[in-house]
Amino acid sequence: NNLSTFIAPYDNTTGNDVTFVVNNLSWFKFCTVNTGTYNVQFDVLSCVFPTGSNGSQMAILTGSNNNMTNIWQATNPTTPSTPTQTSPNFSLAAGSCAFLVVDGFAGDACSYSYLLTNVAGGCVLLPIELLSFNAIQKADYVDLTWATATEKNNDYFTVERSVNGIDYEAIEKIDGAGTNANVMFYSTVDKNPKQGINYYRLKQTDYDGKESYSQIRSVYFAENLKLDFSIIPNPSNYGETSHIVFNKMPTEQLKLSVFSMEGLLIEESEIHIDNYKYELPKKLERGVYIVKVSNKESFIKTKRYIVK
Repeated sequence: NNLSTFIAPYDNTTGNDVTFVVNNLSWFKFCTVNTGTYNVQFDVLSCVFPTGSNGSQMAILTGSNNNMTNIWQATNPTTPSTPTQTSPNFSLAAGSCAFLVVDGFAGDACSYSYLLTNVAGGCVLLPIELLSFNAIQKADYVDLTWATATEKNNDYFTVERSVNGIDYEAIEKIDGAGTNANVMFYSTVDKNPKQGINYYRLKQTDYDGKESYSQIRSVYFAENLKLDFSIIPNPSNYGETSHIVFNKMPTEQLKLSVFSMEGLLIEESEIHIDNYKYELPKKLERGVYIVKVSNKESFIKTKRYIVK
C-alpha cells in the first residue's frame, strides 16, 4: 500500500464530487500497485465542541486530480457518538488512485481516524512510510500525533525534544507495529514543555537497529498559563444554563462555592473537569452572586455572576 498526504484541488465542474463544500482541505491519496479491492473505516473520536451535531464529513472519490467521482460518503456529519462507518468494498485497477477527503462540519474541529483495509489483491508491502507527524500546542502541554501507511520490521518510535534545535532528548518511547500493511495512528503528550521554542522530531528504529528521522516540528510557549475561568453567559436569564469555562484543563479536583452578595453560602460542591467547563446550578434565583473556585493548593479565583 502507498498512502500519502495529498493536497488536491476541489473540482466542482468535472466528475461527480461530494455533496458537501470542502472548506478545510484534508485530503489523502491511495494508489494501488496491483489490481485490488479495499474498504475504509472512518470514526470521529472527539470534537472541540462536543454537543449537538458537531462532527466531520468524509467521502471517498476515485479518478484523477481534476476529474473525481464520489463513490461513498460516511454518515454526514459523523459525530463522536456515530458508530464507526465502514465503506462498501471498492476495486482499483493497477496504478489507479482513490482520494479520501475529510472536512469539518460547519467548521467543527474534530479528531478522527480511518483504517484502510486491503481486502484482496493489490497490496505490495513497502518499508515504513510516515504519513504525518504533528506537534500541536494546547493550554499547557503538546499533543504529538503521527501516522504510518505501512511498516516493515518496525521495532519502536522515540519522540525527541530539543530547546535549541541541535541537542535532542528522548521524552517517550512507543512500540511500533512490526510488519503491517494498514494505516496506523500513534499519539502521546509532552506534559512538561519548556518555555520558549520546543523542537520535536520522531526517530524510528527497526529490529536490526537501523534508524530514520521525521521532519522537525516546533511549538512556542511564551509562559505557563495560570488557571483562570470565565462564566458564560453572564448575565444569564433565570433558568438558563451557564458554564464555568476554564482557560486550560485543570489537573486536579476543584471546589466550587456560590455565595450571595451578603456572604451567605448558597452552593458548595467538589467538581472534576473533563472538558474545560462545568455547569453552574440552574436553581439560583434572580440576583447577584459570587462564584469561587479553589483547589488543594489554595488557588482562589472569584467572579461575579448575575441571574436576571
